[in-house]
Amino acid sequence: MHNLRFWNNAVGLIESLESINSGGSDCCMEDVLSEFSETYHGYFDPRNALEEYMFVALVECVVRNVSSQGCELS
Repeated sequence: MHNLRFWNNAVGLIESLESINSGGSDCCMEDVLSEFSETYHGYFDPRNALEEYMFVALVECVVRNVSSQGCELS
């Protein structure tokens, strides 16, 4: 976990998702996840930053599944 800016953004993503889940935000969960995913897509190499790569891959997987199923996560 050497990329402090990334992990600060990841914590911000989690806080945003918690805010949406508690009804404290009008944002769509899919939009928040997509923005994070688009920001970091292809940014990390798993040979050099495995944890960051896996976190981004997880978020991308969630976005794809939500989009393909037409679900709204809010």
